[in-house]
Amino acid sequence: MLKKKDKLILANLRDDARRSLTAISKQSGIPLTTVFDRHAMLEKSQAMSYVTLLNYPLLGYNVRVRIAIASNEPWDKHVEYLVTHKNINSVFRTSSPKGFIVEAIFKSMSELEAFLEQLDKMKLKQREVYHIIEPLAEEVFYTTKDFDVLGY
Repeated sequence: MLKKKDKLILANLRDDARRSLTAISKQSGIPLTTVFDRHAMLEKSQAMSYVTLLNYPLLGYNVRVRIAIASNEPWDKHVEYLVTHKNINSVFRTSSPKGFIVEAIFKSMSELEAFLEQLDKMKLKQREVYHIIEPLAEEVFYTTKDFDVLGY
């Protein structure tokens, strides 16, 4: 179980992963040596990892969708295709039997349509496409703005 100090350090890093440990110490009131030690422990325990979040439209990928899929076949039959497809960002197995949710990113609607045609060839039980029009909030869970609200 994480201590309150660990949670506060993680929340600060969720706000800005480039924030220095000194800045985290000043903002949180936790001594710098403690921040340093707790940060090292969090890295070692794999409670956090480092990733780069991309601005897809800036990179020319203006079509972003989430697709709910239900298969007639065991879910593992489709997993390899989905996780290795160049336009798939995330694949989630859901609680519904033989169900997935995938996030896919495309440069154009025609690329999306070609992908959907491939999915249709798989003879899926169901497929629903949800176009992401505008992200209103992303990666906001466990940030300092919610720290007190979460009861930490």
